Amino acid sequence: MLFYYKNGKKVLNKVLYNIKITIFASEIKSESLLAGKILSMSN
Repeated sequence: MLFYYKNGKKVLNKVLYNIKITIFASEIKSESLLAGKILSMSN
């Protein structure tokens, strides 16, 4: 039982880690797009 629990926790951590990276990456993309728009407006 403990073995399954430990493995489940590992998988869950991996999934959460991947979700964090995905959110982080999309935030960076949208921020750089926003910065690009502002820069092109000011020029």
